[in-house]
Amino acid sequence: MNEPLRTKEEENKITEFYSERLKFLWEQYNKIIGFGILLSGITLILLVSVILNSETREIIKTICDNDKGNCLNPFFIKTAILTLFISTVCFIGCRWCSQILMERQIYGKADDALYYFENILENETVLPSALTPKKYTPQPVGERSGLLRMVGNLNELAKWTGVLLTIVGWISTLCYLFPLLDI
Repeated sequence: MNEPLRTKEEENKITEFYSERLKFLWEQYNKIIGFGILLSGITLILLVSVILNSETREIIKTICDNDKGNCLNPFFIKTAILTLFISTVCFIGCRWCSQILMERQIYGKADDALYYFENILENETVLPSALTPKKYTPQPVGERSGLLRMVGNLNELAKWTGVLLTIVGWISTLCYLFPLLDI
């Protein structure tokens, strides 16, 4: 496909247009991921704190002693804690992956970003992860696109796994607490 040649001014307008929108979109995306971390993490902390509370344990013991057929099943609470813990870790991994992807999209051309960090800043900082080729990249060693593809896939996997496990954690919590309802 032959695209018309663009002037430097047209390229700068395109770069500015997309850079501003990418920054805004990444800010929103990272807020959502942060919300996922908070949601799964706070739910986990609340569950563990309620379980470790001696008064709560006494209430549960009393309920189980008084009504053997209505005793709470510990399997559900263990499942909730495990899934919410893994969910929190997944959301943290997703946030890390999105940081790498965001860096590459916002920095623009890799050569320009490398020039900025190595020459203009005169190596006074470390290179961002997105600009540093990794040995474990599945493409020919040193090719950034392989790293970004791997990070993008890991980001999607971590995000959807985190969402699914948070929902499983909530359902397990509800299944655990269901016998307490006097219906």
